[in-house]
Amino acid sequence: MRSFANLQSVPLGFEPNHLLTTFVRTQGASSAPALAQLLAAARAIPGVENAALVGTIPFELGRGWSDSVMVEGRNPTLTTPDYASLNWCSPGFLATTGMRLIKGRDLAPTDTGRGSPVALVNETFVASFLKRFGADYPNITELAMGTYQGFRLWAEAVKKAGSIDRMKVIEALETGISINAPSGKVTIDPPTHHCVLDVHIAEVSDKKLKVLEDFAQQKPADTAAVCDLIKNPNDKQQYVIKI
Repeated sequence: MRSFANLQSVPLGFEPNHLLTTFVRTQGASSAPALAQLLAAARAIPGVENAALVGTIPFELGRGWSDSVMVEGRNPTLTTPDYASLNWCSPGFLATTGMRLIKGRDLAPTDTGRGSPVALVNETFVASFLKRFGADYPNITELAMGTYQGFRLWAEAVKKAGSIDRMKVIEALETGISINAPSGKVTIDPPTHHCVLDVHIAEVSDKKLKVLEDFAQQKPADTAAVCDLIKNPNDKQQYVIKI
C-alpha cells in the first residue's frame, strides 16, 4: 500500500486532471474524414479547451507497437537491436494532455502525408540516441530510409519463407511482399526486384521540402523495360537506365 501511495506522487509526464478519453473504432477504407469531423465536433463542445486524437493513450495496456530505428552507418544485430515505441497523434495532443514541449516545434495541421515526415520524441529516446551515437551525429537521410525499407522487406520475406536460405527468401520476395514504411506502402516488384512505391516531386526552400506533386505506387517501368528476373532468373547484369 505504501508503494502504491508513493506512485501517486510520481510525475506522469502529462496532466490527468479534467482529462477525458474515449475509444473510437472506425470503419471503411479511409477514416481520416470521419475522424476530422469527430475532432471538430469535440472541440466545439462548450467547456472543452482542447481535443486531439491519438493511437494509444499513455499507460494503456495491451495496445501500441514498437519498431526498429535504422541509423545510417550502423547495422543492428539480433543481439543489439535499436527499437523504439511508436504512436501517432493529431496536432493539439500536447496541449490537450498538458505535455511540455522542451525543444523544437509541435505538430501542425500542415504536417500531412504530402509534406516532410515529422516526429516528436521524448527525453528517453533522445538520451538513448545520443548515448549510442554521440551528440554530433548528423541528421538521418534518405540513405537510412532505403536501408530501413530493405531490412524490413528482407525480414518479411524471411518470415514468409521460414528460412534465411537465399533462394527461399528470393522466392518469398517474388510473391510481391509489401511493408508500410514511413514513406508509404512499399512493395517488391517480382520481375525486377525493385520497389513499387510513392514518388513525390518537391522543391527545397529554407531547408525544408515543399511537396508539389504526388504519384502513388509507381512501378519501376524503366527497369522493367530491360529486366525480367522471372523469365531470366540467371540474369546478373547491372542495368543502368539512361534518360
